[in-house]
Amino acid sequence: MYYGLVTDAATMDFNRYCDFAFNDADQRFSMKPSANHGRFDTAAGRMIHWWATCFARTGDADCLAWAQKMADRWQAVQHAKTGIIPFTFGSSLFKRPPDPKTGSDGAALTAVSYLDAAAELRKRPAGKPLADQLTQMAVKVALGVARQAYDPKRRIFRARLNVNGTPNDEGHRYETRPQSDKSAAVKLDPPLEQWKVFYGARFYQPGNYWELYAGATVPLDLAQVMSRTGNEELAAVLRSWVPDLIEEGRKQRGAITSDGTWTFRASGEYIHMLVLLWRQTKDAHYLDAAREIADGEKVVQGESFIWRS
Repeated sequence: MYYGLVTDAATMDFNRYCDFAFNDADQRFSMKPSANHGRFDTAAGRMIHWWATCFARTGDADCLAWAQKMADRWQAVQHAKTGIIPFTFGSSLFKRPPDPKTGSDGAALTAVSYLDAAAELRKRPAGKPLADQLTQMAVKVALGVARQAYDPKRRIFRARLNVNGTPNDEGHRYETRPQSDKSAAVKLDPPLEQWKVFYGARFYQPGNYWELYAGATVPLDLAQVMSRTGNEELAAVLRSWVPDLIEEGRKQRGAITSDGTWTFRASGEYIHMLVLLWRQTKDAHYLDAAREIADGEKVVQGESFIWRS
Protein backbone atom coordinates (compact mmCIF):
# COMPACT_ATOMS: atom_id res chain seq x y z
CA MET A 1 0.00 0.00 0.00
CA TYR A 2 2.80 2.41 0.86
CA TYR A 3 4.68 1.93 -2.39
CA GLY A 4 1.47 1.74 -4.40
CA LEU A 5 -0.18 4.91 -3.07
CA VAL A 6 2.29 7.26 -1.40
CA THR A 7 3.94 9.58 -3.89
CA ASP A 8 6.12 11.69 -1.58
CA ALA A 9 7.75 9.97 1.38
CA ALA A 10 8.65 13.27 3.03
CA THR A 11 5.15 14.75 3.01
CA MET A 12 3.06 11.55 2.78
CA ASP A 13 1.19 12.95 -0.21
CA PHE A 14 -0.65 10.09 -1.83
CA ASN A 15 -2.85 9.08 -4.74
CA ARG A 16 -6.19 7.47 -4.00
CA TYR A 17 -5.44 4.52 -6.26
CA CYS A 18 -2.46 2.86 -7.88
CA ASP A 19 -1.57 0.78 -10.92
CA PHE A 20 -2.92 -2.74 -10.52
CA ALA A 21 0.33 -4.44 -11.47
CA PHE A 22 2.77 -2.62 -9.20
CA ASN A 23 5.31 -4.78 -7.33
CA ASP A 24 5.99 -3.66 -3.78
CA ALA A 25 9.07 -5.92 -3.68
CA ASP A 26 10.76 -3.23 -5.78
CA GLN A 27 10.29 -0.80 -2.89
CA ARG A 28 9.68 2.12 -5.20
CA PHE A 29 6.55 4.11 -5.81
CA SER A 30 4.37 2.81 -8.63
CA MET A 31 2.79 6.08 -9.77
CA LYS A 32 3.74 9.68 -10.23
CA PRO A 33 1.92 12.27 -8.13
CA SER A 34 -1.25 13.56 -9.73
CA ALA A 35 -3.06 16.80 -8.98
CA ASN A 36 -6.31 14.97 -9.72
CA HIS A 37 -5.82 12.43 -6.95
CA GLY A 38 -7.16 13.92 -3.73
CA ARG A 39 -5.59 13.20 -0.39
CA PHE A 40 -8.91 12.39 1.25
CA ASP A 41 -9.15 12.02 5.02
CA THR A 42 -11.05 8.74 4.78
CA ALA A 43 -8.36 7.12 2.63
CA ALA A 44 -5.61 8.29 4.97
CA GLY A 45 -7.51 7.08 8.02
CA ARG A 46 -7.92 3.62 6.57
CA MET A 47 -4.27 3.44 5.52
CA ILE A 48 -3.25 4.23 9.09
CA HIS A 49 -5.57 1.46 10.26
CA TRP A 50 -4.18 -1.12 7.84
CA TRP A 51 -0.57 -0.24 8.60
CA ALA A 52 -1.38 -0.52 12.31
CA THR A 53 -2.92 -3.94 11.67
CA CYS A 54 0.19 -5.10 9.82
CA PHE A 55 2.37 -3.84 12.68
CA ALA A 56 0.22 -5.57 15.29
CA ARG A 57 0.50 -8.91 13.52
CA THR A 58 4.11 -8.78 12.35
CA GLY A 59 5.94 -6.13 14.36
CA ASP A 60 6.99 -4.54 11.07
CA ALA A 61 8.72 -1.28 12.03
CA ASP A 62 8.17 0.29 8.61
CA CYS A 63 4.39 -0.04 8.95
CA LEU A 64 4.46 1.62 12.36
CA ALA A 65 6.62 4.43 10.98
CA TRP A 66 4.30 4.99 8.01
CA ALA A 67 1.25 5.06 10.27
CA GLN A 68 3.02 7.56 12.55
CA LYS A 69 3.99 9.85 9.67
CA MET A 70 0.50 9.82 8.20
CA ALA A 71 -1.08 10.51 11.60
CA ASP A 72 1.32 13.39 12.21
CA ARG A 73 0.52 14.85 8.81
CA TRP A 74 -3.20 14.92 9.53
CA GLN A 75 -2.77 16.13 13.08
CA ALA A 76 -0.83 19.08 11.69
CA VAL A 77 -3.90 20.25 9.76
CA GLN A 78 -6.51 19.38 12.40
CA HIS A 79 -8.15 22.62 13.53
CA ALA A 80 -6.85 23.52 16.99
CA LYS A 81 -10.20 24.73 18.35
CA THR A 82 -12.84 22.74 16.49
CA GLY A 83 -10.96 19.46 16.09
CA ILE A 84 -12.26 19.12 12.52
CA ILE A 85 -9.93 17.76 9.85
CA PRO A 86 -10.11 19.01 6.24
CA PHE A 87 -10.81 16.94 3.14
CA THR A 88 -7.13 17.10 2.25
CA PHE A 89 -3.92 18.09 3.99
CA GLY A 90 -2.78 19.91 0.88
CA SER A 91 0.19 19.21 -1.35
CA SER A 92 3.63 20.79 -1.35
CA LEU A 93 4.30 19.56 -4.89
CA PHE A 94 1.21 21.19 -6.38
CA LYS A 95 1.23 24.16 -3.98
CA ARG A 96 -2.17 23.24 -2.57
CA PRO A 97 -3.04 24.39 0.96
CA PRO A 98 -5.24 22.29 3.23
CA ASP A 99 -8.90 22.38 2.19
CA PRO A 100 -10.99 24.80 4.29
CA LYS A 101 -13.95 22.37 4.20
CA THR A 102 -14.70 18.82 5.19
CA GLY A 103 -17.45 16.27 4.69
CA SER A 104 -19.28 15.49 7.91
CA ASP A 105 -19.81 11.84 6.98
CA GLY A 106 -16.19 11.36 5.89
CA ALA A 107 -14.80 13.04 8.98
CA ALA A 108 -16.96 10.89 11.28
CA LEU A 109 -15.86 7.75 9.45
CA THR A 110 -12.20 8.81 9.72
CA ALA A 111 -12.59 9.15 13.49
CA VAL A 112 -13.71 5.51 13.60
CA SER A 113 -10.71 4.53 11.45
CA TYR A 114 -8.38 6.20 13.93
CA LEU A 115 -9.90 4.16 16.75
CA ASP A 116 -9.69 0.97 14.70
CA ALA A 117 -5.99 1.68 14.26
CA ALA A 118 -5.53 2.49 17.95
CA ALA A 119 -7.06 -0.85 18.95
CA GLU A 120 -4.54 -2.68 16.77
CA LEU A 121 -1.58 -0.61 17.94
CA ARG A 122 -2.26 -1.39 21.59
CA LYS A 123 -1.49 -5.05 20.92
CA ARG A 124 2.23 -4.19 21.02
CA PRO A 125 3.93 -1.89 23.58
CA ALA A 126 5.68 0.12 20.86
CA GLY A 127 2.33 1.05 19.38
CA LYS A 128 0.88 2.64 22.52
CA PRO A 129 2.10 6.24 21.93
CA LEU A 130 0.56 6.38 18.47
CA ALA A 131 -2.59 4.67 19.78
CA ASP A 132 -2.98 7.43 22.39
CA GLN A 133 -2.39 10.10 19.75
CA LEU A 134 -4.97 8.65 17.38
CA THR A 135 -7.53 8.28 20.15
CA GLN A 136 -7.21 11.95 21.03
CA MET A 137 -7.47 12.90 17.36
CA ALA A 138 -10.58 10.73 16.94
CA VAL A 139 -12.41 12.29 19.88
CA LYS A 140 -11.62 15.80 18.66
CA VAL A 141 -12.83 15.02 15.13
CA ALA A 142 -16.00 13.40 16.42
CA LEU A 143 -16.83 16.31 18.70
CA GLY A 144 -16.25 18.81 15.91
CA VAL A 145 -18.69 16.95 13.68
CA ALA A 146 -21.21 16.37 16.46
CA ARG A 147 -21.40 20.04 17.37
CA GLN A 148 -22.13 21.29 13.86
CA ALA A 149 -23.25 18.49 11.55
CA TYR A 150 -26.93 18.29 12.49
CA ASP A 151 -29.37 21.03 11.57
CA PRO A 152 -32.44 20.44 13.79
CA LYS A 153 -34.66 22.88 11.90
CA ARG A 154 -34.23 21.07 8.59
CA ARG A 155 -33.43 17.72 10.23
CA ILE A 156 -30.47 17.14 7.97
CA PHE A 157 -26.88 16.16 8.57
CA ARG A 158 -24.96 18.80 6.69
CA ALA A 159 -22.90 17.31 3.90
CA ARG A 160 -20.27 19.99 4.32
CA LEU A 161 -18.72 21.76 7.29
CA ASN A 162 -16.12 24.48 7.37
CA VAL A 163 -13.01 23.39 9.24
CA ASN A 164 -13.36 26.41 11.50
CA GLY A 165 -16.59 24.88 12.82
CA THR A 166 -19.15 27.00 11.03
CA PRO A 167 -21.94 25.39 8.96
CA ASN A 168 -21.41 25.17 5.22
CA ASP A 169 -24.49 25.20 2.98
CA GLU A 170 -22.86 25.45 -0.42
CA GLY A 171 -24.56 22.28 -1.57
CA HIS A 172 -22.94 19.05 -2.60
CA ARG A 173 -20.22 18.94 -5.24
CA TYR A 174 -21.86 16.04 -7.10
CA GLU A 175 -25.14 17.89 -7.65
CA THR A 176 -25.99 21.55 -7.91
CA ARG A 177 -23.94 23.88 -5.77
CA PRO A 178 -25.83 26.48 -3.72
CA GLN A 179 -29.44 27.45 -4.32
CA SER A 180 -28.25 30.65 -6.03
CA ASP A 181 -26.56 28.56 -8.74
CA LYS A 182 -29.73 26.58 -9.29
CA SER A 183 -31.85 29.72 -9.49
CA ALA A 184 -29.55 31.16 -12.15
CA ALA A 185 -29.70 27.93 -14.14
CA VAL A 186 -33.51 27.75 -13.94
CA LYS A 187 -33.80 31.17 -15.57
CA LEU A 188 -32.01 29.76 -18.60
CA ASP A 189 -33.64 26.34 -18.53
CA PRO A 190 -36.92 26.20 -16.49
CA PRO A 191 -37.10 22.37 -16.32
CA LEU A 192 -34.04 22.50 -14.09
CA GLU A 193 -36.41 23.47 -11.29
CA GLN A 194 -36.67 19.72 -10.68
CA TRP A 195 -32.91 19.59 -10.11
CA LYS A 196 -32.24 19.08 -6.41
CA VAL A 197 -29.72 20.96 -4.31
CA PHE A 198 -28.29 18.41 -1.89
CA TYR A 199 -27.35 19.87 1.49
CA GLY A 200 -27.11 16.67 3.46
CA ALA A 201 -28.71 13.36 4.41
CA ARG A 202 -31.87 13.03 6.48
CA PHE A 203 -32.78 10.21 8.82
CA TYR A 204 -34.86 8.45 6.18
CA GLN A 205 -33.82 10.11 2.97
CA PRO A 206 -30.82 9.18 0.83
CA GLY A 207 -27.35 10.42 1.54
CA ASN A 208 -26.84 11.26 -2.13
CA TYR A 209 -28.59 11.11 -5.45
CA TRP A 210 -26.95 7.83 -6.49
CA GLU A 211 -27.75 6.08 -3.19
CA LEU A 212 -30.15 3.13 -3.11
CA TYR A 213 -30.43 3.35 0.68
CA ALA A 214 -31.97 5.95 2.95
CA GLY A 215 -30.34 7.42 5.99
CA ALA A 216 -27.34 9.24 7.43
CA THR A 217 -24.16 7.45 8.50
CA VAL A 218 -22.95 10.14 10.91
CA PRO A 219 -25.04 9.02 13.95
CA LEU A 220 -23.64 5.48 14.08
CA ASP A 221 -20.05 6.55 13.45
CA LEU A 222 -20.21 9.08 16.28
CA ALA A 223 -21.91 6.50 18.50
CA GLN A 224 -19.01 4.12 17.92
CA VAL A 225 -16.54 6.82 18.98
CA MET A 226 -18.69 7.49 22.05
CA SER A 227 -18.86 3.80 22.91
CA ARG A 228 -15.13 3.18 22.58
CA THR A 229 -14.04 6.30 24.46
CA GLY A 230 -16.90 6.86 26.91
CA ASN A 231 -17.11 10.51 25.90
CA GLU A 232 -20.05 12.13 27.68
CA GLU A 233 -20.43 15.10 25.36
CA LEU A 234 -20.87 12.80 22.38
CA ALA A 235 -23.49 10.88 24.34
CA ALA A 236 -25.37 14.09 25.11
CA VAL A 237 -25.38 15.16 21.45
CA LEU A 238 -26.57 11.76 20.27
CA ARG A 239 -29.33 11.75 22.89
CA SER A 240 -30.56 15.09 21.59
CA TRP A 241 -31.02 13.59 18.12
CA VAL A 242 -33.12 10.62 19.25
CA PRO A 243 -36.55 12.36 19.43
CA ASP A 244 -36.21 13.48 15.79
CA LEU A 245 -35.02 10.02 14.78
CA ILE A 246 -38.00 8.30 16.41
CA GLU A 247 -40.48 10.76 14.92
CA GLU A 248 -39.04 10.38 11.43
CA GLY A 249 -39.02 6.60 11.76
CA ARG A 250 -42.70 6.54 12.69
CA LYS A 251 -43.56 8.40 9.50
CA GLN A 252 -42.31 5.55 7.32
CA ARG A 253 -45.03 3.33 5.90
CA GLY A 254 -43.08 0.96 3.72
CA ALA A 255 -39.74 -0.61 3.01
CA ILE A 256 -39.10 1.98 0.30
CA THR A 257 -39.26 5.70 1.03
CA SER A 258 -40.91 8.41 -1.03
CA ASP A 259 -37.48 8.95 -2.62
CA GLY A 260 -37.45 5.34 -3.83
CA THR A 261 -34.71 4.22 -1.43
CA TRP A 262 -34.57 1.25 0.95
CA THR A 263 -35.00 1.86 4.68
CA PHE A 264 -33.32 -1.26 6.08
CA ARG A 265 -29.72 0.01 6.18
CA ALA A 266 -30.76 3.16 8.01
CA SER A 267 -32.87 1.19 10.47
CA GLY A 268 -30.03 -1.23 11.12
CA GLU A 269 -27.56 1.58 11.79
CA TYR A 270 -29.98 3.45 14.06
CA ILE A 271 -30.73 0.29 16.03
CA HIS A 272 -26.98 -0.13 16.50
CA MET A 273 -26.61 3.51 17.56
CA LEU A 274 -29.47 3.25 20.08
CA VAL A 275 -28.08 0.06 21.60
CA LEU A 276 -24.71 1.78 22.05
CA LEU A 277 -26.50 4.70 23.72
CA TRP A 278 -28.30 2.29 26.02
CA ARG A 279 -25.01 0.68 27.00
CA GLN A 280 -23.43 4.07 27.64
CA THR A 281 -26.31 5.63 29.59
CA LYS A 282 -28.11 2.55 31.01
CA ASP A 283 -31.34 4.34 30.00
CA ALA A 284 -33.89 1.72 28.91
CA HIS A 285 -35.65 4.33 26.76
CA TYR A 286 -33.00 3.84 24.08
CA LEU A 287 -33.34 0.08 24.13
CA ASP A 288 -37.12 0.50 23.72
CA ALA A 289 -36.54 2.84 20.78
CA ALA A 290 -34.19 0.31 19.16
CA ARG A 291 -36.81 -2.40 19.64
CA GLU A 292 -39.48 -0.22 18.03
CA ILE A 293 -37.37 0.27 14.92
CA ALA A 294 -36.50 -3.42 14.83
CA ASP A 295 -40.15 -4.42 15.12
CA GLY A 296 -40.90 -2.23 12.11
CA GLU A 297 -38.50 -4.16 9.90
CA LYS A 298 -39.68 -7.69 9.21
CA VAL A 299 -37.91 -10.16 6.98
CA VAL A 300 -40.24 -11.87 4.52
CA GLN A 301 -39.20 -15.51 4.25
CA GLY A 302 -38.19 -16.52 0.74
CA GLU A 303 -38.01 -12.93 -0.48
CA SER A 304 -34.95 -10.80 -1.16
CA PHE A 305 -36.21 -7.60 0.40
CA ILE A 306 -37.13 -6.10 3.75
CA TRP A 307 -40.70 -5.08 4.45
CA ARG A 308 -41.87 -2.55 7.01
CA SER A 309 -45.12 -3.48 8.73
